[in-house]
Amino acid sequence: MKNFKLLSLALFAVIALTIASCGTDDTPLTPPTPAGPNFSVVEINYTAAGNATEAELVGKVSVTNTSAEDITLHWVRQNVVTPTGWTTAVCDHLQCYTPILEANDLLIEANTTIELKMNFYPDGIAGTGSSDLLIYDTADQANTEATYSFSAVAR
Repeated sequence: MKNFKLLSLALFAVIALTIASCGTDDTPLTPPTPAGPNFSVVEINYTAAGNATEAELVGKVSVTNTSAEDITLHWVRQNVVTPTGWTTAVCDHLQCYTPILEANDLLIEANTTIELKMNFYPDGIAGTGSSDLLIYDTADQANTEATYSFSAVAR
């Protein structure tokens, strides 16, 4: 019984230290290479943090069509790592997509800026999650593909 109490206490200490060390890191992330001649992506918030009871934790980027014509971007949600019970979804300026949708095209009108969001839904479960969002211009994938990494901490 004594060994069980010591093991439980040690496990609790490791979990508490892990959660405590997951605080907001103010170190700026290095953004990926520039998006390309037709659009730009600027970080608004790569790291979301909040209480596990919040409905959603949101990371955002600003996407600007810098051309005089409409463009179609393609996004892919990938490398999702979250605690069991969490879900993630991508939202644009029109809607939030179902968590099952992992990729979609996005039409951006000429000279327009929109927000693209990575939503984490912790559902009352504390922990840390991450996901990447690959974005590229469908007319020039080879020269515009870039990956943006988001993370969320629910306490």
